[in-house]
Amino acid sequence: MDSSNDDIEILDEKYTFKSDKSSNNSCSDNDDDDSNQPSGAECLTRCKQFAEITGTDTALAMFYLQDTKWDLEKGLNSYYQATNYKQSKVVACFDVETLDDDEKKSSKKTRTSNESCSSKSITELDSSVEDNKKDDCKINDEEEEDDKKSYFKILSWNIDGLDKSNLESRTLGVVNKILDQKPDIILLQEVIENSEEILSDKLKQMYNFSSGNYSHNLIGYYTLILTKKKTCDVKSKNIIWFNNSVMGRNLLQVKLVYKNSIKICVMTAHLESTADYSKQRVEQLKRCFEEVLEQDNDHLVFFGGDLNLRDTEIVSIGGLPEKIYDMWESTGSRKECLYTWDCTRNTNLKMNSRFKPRCRFDRLYYRPLLDSSSNKKTEKPELTLMPVYFELEGLEKLKSCGRFCSDHWAIQGYCQLESNITI
Repeated sequence: MDSSNDDIEILDEKYTFKSDKSSNNSCSDNDDDDSNQPSGAECLTRCKQFAEITGTDTALAMFYLQDTKWDLEKGLNSYYQATNYKQSKVVACFDVETLDDDEKKSSKKTRTSNESCSSKSITELDSSVEDNKKDDCKINDEEEEDDKKSYFKILSWNIDGLDKSNLESRTLGVVNKILDQKPDIILLQEVIENSEEILSDKLKQMYNFSSGNYSHNLIGYYTLILTKKKTCDVKSKNIIWFNNSVMGRNLLQVKLVYKNSIKICVMTAHLESTADYSKQRVEQLKRCFEEVLEQDNDHLVFFGGDLNLRDTEIVSIGGLPEKIYDMWESTGSRKECLYTWDCTRNTNLKMNSRFKPRCRFDRLYYRPLLDSSSNKKTEKPELTLMPVYFELEGLEKLKSCGRFCSDHWAIQGYCQLESNITI
């Protein structure tokens, strides 16, 4: 990115929304007192200590330490009580971009030995905790060297544009998270024009934008697909309408070529919301799965978003269609990544009742390459992307407003390049 974008001022004039002018008291009912919170560096240290002691990872550590105001002893006690003192390890996969050179060599050897992802216990580092000691949206413009990058990343996030409180700070928090993670493909739901303006201004040099918005949009929110310019060459975009939607929902589809070698079709949707519209949602899901399976065999297909799904709805259609896989399940079904809309942890929605729901509304599915006959290259094997890891992002509160970026966690899947074995 251009160095002129090094600093983002949160109170930039052109991002002042009328709805935020009255939001000064939107955090007045926040019980968290950040005045005594440790520095970002200390928070990161405690997360790493927690992860090392429990054999988990820093994402889970952040959950427990935030609840105990970063008291390590209390956080550990809370964790062991929640797990009935079994101290069973929830193993984290690795992200080689966070490891030193020696560890990179070691992890590379481990990967080539065909051990499963769940057997690796290298602690991942969550640099977003470090960001807490800075302005929420001051970004680091240092680009990763794509040639050395080991993983393809795809991130999906309902960014809750309908919540006008702290919209500017929360959207800039999304920007900061994207620039920290640098996914190759980003699927966003519940985007509004004000939030897209910020996203575009701060990310347009790095990403191409494909929008699911439309001229007669009366509901005011829509989906976006962002594709990294350095790695993704976009070929086409299409919008497929759900005829049964009363909420203006559609399926946004983009076809691209990844690193000049892998054809990908990526799709996102925000399926019909609430339990009352389960029938419509199931029909929309079936339509999406049909579209996934209809793609050319030489295309890898990713489909995800805020699907508002209940497991019973998947069961009602006979389970996942053959050749379509759930990335969370394929990478080990880590329990700490199960709930993506979790009102027991995420406090953006204020609920007076003692019951606080949590659901796996957000999901990522993929269909592998089915045929390689169209690839005429003989110099090297055809490559594909295989899922190896799945995580939640956006787990930290923004210091500017004491809230999370969204009431949904982001979900991010990691894939690594492998020689293709067609199905």
